[in-house]
Amino acid sequence: MIEDADGMAEALSQTVLTGFAVDDGPGGTLVVPDIDPAGLLEAWQAARSVVPVTGRWPVMITAEDEILDGEDPSDFDDLDRAARKINPWMPPWRVVNDDEPLIPARDLDSRLHGFPADLIEAATSELAMPTTEPVLGRWIYDRLLADPALAAAFQTQVDAMTGTQYWFVPPSVQLVLLPTPLPWLTPYWFDYWGTQDSTWLSAVEQHWHHQWGAELVASWGTMLQFLTSRQPEPGEQAWELAGQLKKVGTSLQMDQWLLALALPHTDAWFLHDRP
Repeated sequence: MIEDADGMAEALSQTVLTGFAVDDGPGGTLVVPDIDPAGLLEAWQAARSVVPVTGRWPVMITAEDEILDGEDPSDFDDLDRAARKINPWMPPWRVVNDDEPLIPARDLDSRLHGFPADLIEAATSELAMPTTEPVLGRWIYDRLLADPALAAAFQTQVDAMTGTQYWFVPPSVQLVLLPTPLPWLTPYWFDYWGTQDSTWLSAVEQHWHHQWGAELVASWGTMLQFLTSRQPEPGEQAWELAGQLKKVGTSLQMDQWLLALALPHTDAWFLHDRP
């Protein structure tokens, strides 16, 4: 791993980051300040391309975000070992909500606003009423998968959730180069509002990395942005992944069924959890 700022600047000299200053940061990090927000993805990709040489994972943060300064570098090795042992989607890590609010039949018209009348009638007859949001959402998703013409009515909304077009771009950006090549150890240096448990979040990111090739690009405090190299298949894979993303990004406003429609067609994820 490259230890010093000068060595890091040299490693970046054959990329779009040539000529940029590299400073020492807290917690064993190196920092490239004053990244143009309009080019943040291109800058991240440049730093990502030289990870085999630098041994440092790049993450974009705002100029105001704090980098946590761990007391002992061996701590993130311990975090790696702990994260690899955890299934973040099983108890005790996965919280099972047995108290889902019930949806009575009279509320289906409002819950299915915009859907054809015959689909609302089918929901009333096929679902045991009252039902719950997860059951209703999965029923909607299965109906859309079985009826491409019906699903096409939501194509504009699906398109809006694909690619990086819906990512947040802050007014000021810096690139942090972590003293590890492992992308799932980023919670050691950055807080995310959605969880104060760095072990659980590292386990989540490790699981996503190995299953979907997910790599953290940016950490904005209440937001996380990932690129992926693999997409889920429509059906069970996409539905399960959509549920995981909404668990970590509890402020995401779209329904799980709509997110599940989009995930097989995008290599970019956006998570949001705000106060």
